[in-house]
Formats: sequence, C-alpha cells, structure tokens
Amino acid sequence: MTVLQALSKRGVRPSVYQDRLGLGVSAIDKLLANMEFIESSGCWEWQGALSNGAGVVHLRKLSDSVIQVHRLCFELANGQIEENRHLHHKIEEGCMGRGCGNPDHVKPVTSAEHRRIHGEFIDTCTHGHPYTPENTAITLEGWRRCRECDRIRAYLSREHERRSEPGGRIKYKWHQDKLKTHCKYGHPLSGENVYWAKTRWGVYPMCRECRYRLNKECISRKKRTPSVVAQ
Repeated sequence: MTVLQALSKRGVRPSVYQDRLGLGVSAIDKLLANMEFIESSGCWEWQGALSNGAGVVHLRKLSDSVIQVHRLCFELANGQIEENRHLHHKIEEGCMGRGCGNPDHVKPVTSAEHRRIHGEFIDTCTHGHPYTPENTAITLEGWRRCRECDRIRAYLSREHERRSEPGGRIKYKWHQDKLKTHCKYGHPLSGENVYWAKTRWGVYPMCRECRYRLNKECISRKKRTPSVVAQ
C-alpha cells in the first residue's frame, strides 16, 4: 500500500498537502504514490532512486540538482529548514532511517547533535560492520567511517583495474559491488570464454559461449528460411 492510498483510506488530509513550495497537489500526490507505507513502523519507504541510502528526486521547479525526499517532505509539512541544520531520523523510536520520508519521523538538529545521536544509537555501518575502535576512522568533518568498507572498496577497485582493457586503461565503468563474473546465462567470464567488445558506452567483457550459440541459431534460421526468387 502506498502512502497516498493509506492516507486516503484513513480519510485524513496529511500535513504535507500544505504546499509551501509551489508544487501543486498533483505533484505532491505523485511524490506520495512513490512511497510505500510500512504499517508496523509508520515509515514512508521511498521506492525510487537512492543516494547513500536516502531517497532522492529531481524537481526542476525547485532545483537543478536532486533533492532528498525526507527534506522535501519536511519542508512541505513544516516550512523551510533552518540554515546549517541536519534532519535526524528518529531511529531510536523505530524509524527505518534515511529511506523514510515521513516528516513526523525526522527532527532538525545541529551537526554536533547529529554526530552525537549517531554515536549513541548506531553501532554498525550501513553494511553491518561494527563500529569498534579498531574498525572506526574519524573524518575531518567529525563523522565516523568504516575501515572494513574502505578495505572492500579498495579491493573492488583493484579488481576493476585488473579486469580493464589490456594496457591498464579503463574505458568502462561498472558499479564496484556488481563486478560481473558470469554472463546472464551463467557462463563464466574468465579464461578463453571471455573477449572484449567495443561498444558506444565503452569496452565490456563478452561471453564466447553465448556468441557461438547465437551464431549457430542464426545460421540454422537462415537455412530454414526459403529463398525468394525474383520473377
């Protein structure tokens, strides 16, 4: 059930309909329809694009760049966010976190308060690695950084370079956590079964087994097709 359906079912006009940004009701309805209503927690889970776990949307009427969904919903419900304020998701009260767009599940806090709250209630990174003293690095801004995630990203980066075009030049870009080891039919992309093909998007590894089977099917199809003789 989407948030729009849940609110309509209850017959309650939500506070986010108090449009303060000049979007119009239809635009807000479309925004709410892209969020899934979680009955147990009351969260509005964003079903669209994500950036670092937070929902993002592009509204040219408001900005040339993407806008975080939870900030947009909060401004629609409560007005402009004060300068130099972060929106903290009330995970200590059961909120799912950055993917939630419910304006009642966030509160504006300072940067220092945000770091303190995260230190008290979040003891693992987004991938589940514990924030132990040995596994925690502090950035210049004062945020915690997971060393294990850094090691994994470095390893995937080296794999990315190793799988690049011979000569070391990388002409294609894969998402680091989706390095392909097999084609979509399950054939391994390694050894003699892989060859590099140039496309308009760059150089990508291709499967020889799939190419061989495709060529055989094309040849057999041509043999079954009767030739047309001009009269």
